[in-house]
Amino acid sequence: MVQSSLSVKMMFNLQTSSTTMKLLLLVFPLLCFEVTFGDISEPDVIKVIVEEGSDVILPCSLSSKESIMFQLFVWTRDHQKTVFVHYPYFHNRYGYPTQDEEFIGRVSHFDDELKSGNASIIIRNTEVADSGDYTCDFPQLQPRQIFHIKLVVGGIFNDRTAENIPGAATKPYVKTLNQTQYWALLQCEVRGSFPKPKLHWQDSDGNILHAEEPKVTERGGRYDIILNITVTKTDNYRCVATQEEINHQIYSEIYMYIYGGVFKDRRAENIPGTAPKPSVTPLKQTKYWSLLQCEVRGALPKPKLHWQDSDGNILHAEEPKVTERRDRYNVILHINVTKTDNYRCVATQEKIKHQVDAEMYMFVFGGISKDNSGSCYQWMIPFIILSALCCYFICVLLALIWKGYITLHCKKDRGAAGPHNQQEAVQLNTRREAV
Repeated sequence: MVQSSLSVKMMFNLQTSSTTMKLLLLVFPLLCFEVTFGDISEPDVIKVIVEEGSDVILPCSLSSKESIMFQLFVWTRDHQKTVFVHYPYFHNRYGYPTQDEEFIGRVSHFDDELKSGNASIIIRNTEVADSGDYTCDFPQLQPRQIFHIKLVVGGIFNDRTAENIPGAATKPYVKTLNQTQYWALLQCEVRGSFPKPKLHWQDSDGNILHAEEPKVTERGGRYDIILNITVTKTDNYRCVATQEEINHQIYSEIYMYIYGGVFKDRRAENIPGTAPKPSVTPLKQTKYWSLLQCEVRGALPKPKLHWQDSDGNILHAEEPKVTERRDRYNVILHINVTKTDNYRCVATQEKIKHQVDAEMYMFVFGGISKDNSGSCYQWMIPFIILSALCCYFICVLLALIWKGYITLHCKKDRGAAGPHNQQEAVQLNTRREAV
């Protein structure tokens, strides 16, 4: 099937073959519609598609471009309604059809173009009811010439999958390629389509969103197209595939929830691969530090682990040790701590928005407790000062005794009646001799 596109102004050449051709009429003010020549029940049929409420040109022109100022031509719809009649100048109108009431005041022709064989008409402010098969008939020409136009007003693009049109795009396949707490990367894919479809993303309000450049590959005359987009807010997102040549449009939707940093424990939701509560243990401890271990087993997708203190500060740890077994991940994360505190190991699976943690209280003997560091210094300083004073007084006292400035006397208890020392015994003996 050969296809071509061209611009049609005020003159239309209707000598076309049954080959389908697309014409885009853009030049007339307030007009923007699509025209297709092809096999629509008759050999040469023009298909015009226009939005409701807009103006449309129905083309009709003699290939000879001879003047039709004195020719009779009649426009009808569905062979029943008279849309427009051009009477030759000074021609008796008796016996010829008159314009139907629904077209009065809405249809006009190009009077200045009659001399060039242009019998095209304009229908203004189109309605859905204007849709139908139109004929432009020159009954008095020899040979007689009749041109066929199919007008479609309303939904320009529809899902035409049920019509089994060869190459019509199937429903787009949309999926999430990557996601963080702040954004998600979405992909839309359409395969095996002809003509080449155009893809775009839009939000729930119908706004067309800025996406990456589409990736297009061609194979055997069919097109595969991939269109990625990064979204940053929670919404319903729609990928739309459009094939203008066959007026086919189809879409798929995906709902994305952007958490913005909010995770929760989803173990109760029985999501396959949800990380269990981390196992935290002290591996080694000295007076000044402790080596802690956090371990998570059998998780999918792969969890990220980190340590934090009681204030929620994320702490610098060693590189995690990751092993994979049967598409499940085991992760171990070590950290050295030097302060007494509550330590928390947090396991996060961003793709399923799952987060679970486990805590451990560690007392580091040689360290200073974070919560009691102030009170520790308050009692240690006076104790040191008091100890120094006591040592000073003891040293002074020993020096005085050593120099003989202070004499120590020791008394021995020898009974209540006995003498207490040698001098008293001598005095006692002297008194006895005197008596």
